[in-house]
Amino acid sequence: MAYLVTMRLLSNSGIRLIIDGVAVVLGQAYQLARARLAGLGSPVLDRLLQRDHLNTEVELYRRELAIYRAQREAAKPHKRPTYGPEQRWAILQLMKLRGWNIPETAERFVLHPNTIGSWPKEVESGAAGRLLGDVTWNRIDDGVRWVVHELRRLFPEPEFGRRTIANHLIRAGVRISPRTVQRVLREEQPDRKPRKPRLAMKEADGGEPHGLLLPFEPNRVWHLDLTSLRVLWYRYSIAGLLGGATRKLLAIKVYRGVATSGEMIELVRDTAEEFGRADFLITDRGCQFRKVFRQAAKAMGMRPVRGPVRKPCFNGKIERFFRTLRVWMRVVLWPLGVNAMQARLDDFRRWYNRHRPHQALRGLTPDEAWDGEALPEPLTFRSMDKGSPVIMVERKPCRGDPRLPSVRIRLAA
Repeated sequence: MAYLVTMRLLSNSGIRLIIDGVAVVLGQAYQLARARLAGLGSPVLDRLLQRDHLNTEVELYRRELAIYRAQREAAKPHKRPTYGPEQRWAILQLMKLRGWNIPETAERFVLHPNTIGSWPKEVESGAAGRLLGDVTWNRIDDGVRWVVHELRRLFPEPEFGRRTIANHLIRAGVRISPRTVQRVLREEQPDRKPRKPRLAMKEADGGEPHGLLLPFEPNRVWHLDLTSLRVLWYRYSIAGLLGGATRKLLAIKVYRGVATSGEMIELVRDTAEEFGRADFLITDRGCQFRKVFRQAAKAMGMRPVRGPVRKPCFNGKIERFFRTLRVWMRVVLWPLGVNAMQARLDDFRRWYNRHRPHQALRGLTPDEAWDGEALPEPLTFRSMDKGSPVIMVERKPCRGDPRLPSVRIRLAA
């Protein structure tokens, strides 16, 4: 009966507040008395006070550990956090220093005795990597990892992906693969949802001329196509002429309304006068590339080739270029004049040819591939090497347009 009365009194919030207040008063009185004793200057009292202070700290730490241990014991075994390799090794060291046996150690750290008993066996059997963690011999240097994250921070554009980052680092002299860049970027990012598989494209009718899609000479094959652009209620056409081997954007021109065959003939003739004529000129089956255009191309010494029906990948190089162009056009405030729009496209052409490394060119820019240049031999930096490289990353706009970024990476090993 007395026990029930006591529990009812303790369950009352007012009684709890009174007990807590009394405890606080007693604690403050004890601290005040100890402070006065410390002011006497007696070495014996100082030692006693230090011992008392240490005993108090130990007791508080015991309470704190008891709270953590109780919380861990309340959780189910499969939901408890696991101990890492360093923590496992520290537990074994504490067991040796304190003289604990395996059951006592398992009770203190809320583990099964068989788990702790298996750790020394792994060391004796030669499988120390499971306990201590495997040595990362192939881990890239932390400086290179920082550069990858810094490039992602400076260039958040979606088209600046892992292949582009790897190409820029290779151009700067750092050996790295796109898969490694992807792994480094995922270290601090949540897992993305898997993409839905795309349906396979239907087989196209018609044959493919030999050697046109994989040319090796700069003026072997050209790709010509048109895309549309709408600004307010005005419609424009943009024509692009791309080199098949070097991916160099030879010409890009904007027209008011729908472009005609005569304008396409003039564009090809002007480009041939500047860069020399091509052997083959690939187009689609648009109205601009019919009989008149084909006759004019033959008169200029070129062989016109129209892509097969229902096979857009035959002219896929210029189509992929238009994808890059559309990504840039989404965030550009276009003027209404044709001359002003042409000036914007000329800036884009300079950036595309000089500052954008191409995946098909193994990291070279179209201008470098056109001139026959080669990339420097990249170096590999591992975390096991002595010293760390000094890598500086800078983002600069091309032709004053912040949407056309140029990467500058300086390496000082």
